Amino acid sequence: SCTTHGEMKFNGMAWALTEMGHYDEARRLLELGLNRFPQSYALWVAMGALYDSLGDDFESLKCIETALEFAPEDNAGGLYDKALTLTKLGCYGDARQIIDDLIERYPENPTYLAERGGLALDTGYPQEALRYYQRAMEIWQQNPSTYTGICIYSGLCSAYMELGMKREGMEIA
Repeated sequence: SCTTHGEMKFNGMAWALTEMGHYDEARRLLELGLNRFPQSYALWVAMGALYDSLGDDFESLKCIETALEFAPEDNAGGLYDKALTLTKLGCYGDARQIIDDLIERYPENPTYLAERGGLALDTGYPQEALRYYQRAMEIWQQNPSTYTGICIYSGLCSAYMELGMKREGMEIA
């Protein structure tokens, strides 16, 4: 449809401008797009990502929350972004609730398990973190991807080191 095409065009151009560091132009373009398509999940997510790139976590969170109001049935991506932003803001309990919900919905997703391990580490629970990272590793090995693998390996290493298990941490590293 024309509406979908228009949203996609604004979204694609804004992402490209953001990646190139042209933040003011990306913001203006997203504002134009949101004036035309105020209920666009994709454009609100893109605006949240722009604010994230600028280090403005509060504005990023506002945009993500607005995006979630217009989310498709599977809103896992938006919820994950919200959890990451809440973590940056130090709202670990709220982030943990979201990640726990995502793990319940998608128990075979190693990214959510690794993020939950990170939350456990950040809040002083290395033993719990280790369990999440180990489970993430088991699942990840069935279908490895670079970014998730880096998160899992570094998380495992950190958890082992926090627990005083230097040999295991060095083996993983």
